[in-house]
Amino acid sequence: MDLSSLVGTDDQNISGSALVGTDLTIGIEGGGSETVDLSSLVGTDDQTLTLAANSLSIEDGNSVDLSGYLDNTDDQNISGSALVGTDLTIGIEGGGSETVDLSSLVGTDDQNISGSALVGTDLTIGIEGGGSETVDLSSLVGTDDQTASEVNITDAGGNFTATDVEGALAELAAGSTDDQTLTLAANSLSIEDGNSVDLSGYLDNTDDQTLTLAANSLSIEDGNSVDLSGYLDNTDDQFDDEVPLRTPIDVDEGGEAAPTAETTVQEVINAIAPITSKAARVFYPPSIAIDASTNGTGFTVDLYAQYLAQFGSPVAFSPGAPNAVPTYGPTELYYYVTYADPAVFSGLSIDPNGVLTYNIIGQPADYNSLINVVFVVK
Repeated sequence: MDLSSLVGTDDQNISGSALVGTDLTIGIEGGGSETVDLSSLVGTDDQTLTLAANSLSIEDGNSVDLSGYLDNTDDQNISGSALVGTDLTIGIEGGGSETVDLSSLVGTDDQNISGSALVGTDLTIGIEGGGSETVDLSSLVGTDDQTASEVNITDAGGNFTATDVEGALAELAAGSTDDQTLTLAANSLSIEDGNSVDLSGYLDNTDDQTLTLAANSLSIEDGNSVDLSGYLDNTDDQFDDEVPLRTPIDVDEGGEAAPTAETTVQEVINAIAPITSKAARVFYPPSIAIDASTNGTGFTVDLYAQYLAQFGSPVAFSPGAPNAVPTYGPTELYYYVTYADPAVFSGLSIDPNGVLTYNIIGQPADYNSLINVVFVVK
């Protein structure tokens, strides 16, 4: 059966549309038209019309569904519609478009508040080019018109009424328990729970006088001096051999021919001096590796440089210890080799700066050999 006659050929365009006053007429090519009353959308200000799909809406107002005014026998869609300024363009799929001028619907009301005034409790609100409205504000006015004789004052003991403000202040002063604290921070004097006062303007900042002590005389720059000699205790002129120890002690533990306990400061110094002048001045430098794998003459090793490097950069140290061991200068030391394996070393000599020169004459039988070096503080 041939059904071609049933296929719709409708490619109608929107045609014959117009806006007269607040009546919007929407027409369609080859069809009727429909008129929509838009008076309810007319505002008194500059509201904007918006068309979304088939819904025509006005800013801050309602919307109207326009789908009922379309020829629904055609499956064409509204397409290419837009609102530019006050021009509403309505387009239809596969067809043309129609532009409607909506400028007559735009409100021109840009009035200002004008002529307003408050007289007593009556507030008059006026508007430019229009009438005015008066609002009675008397209900907002407080009725509290108490005088000084009606002032209620509360203290730690309860409420009481003073006959006047001065009387109230007098009663408060009589029973005041105010223990506020004054605080001075830098140049600012403040009171607890109160304000503060900057006292910097009352300082004499030009005084930079210097105190000087010369012998027993204390003097101040551009001022007087005071002799302090009367405050000195000049009666004590004891020497070290006249200062006794609180408890006698044998410091050198029998170093003398007959063990004797030292009883004065001088005796202690005399006993310690030989010990410190010898043992404390002698020390061993750190271990040094010497290559003895090949015989030869005129080899050198800088003993002082090795000592300085290892003492100056220890790989570990106890908590609180300095990062380096104190060291002497190269000319503050004497350098000694107290022993060297005679089967390995010969011709040893040391210069004043700690450089050791030696010959290798044989290799250690067990790959180890001994050389003993001692430093002595000059």
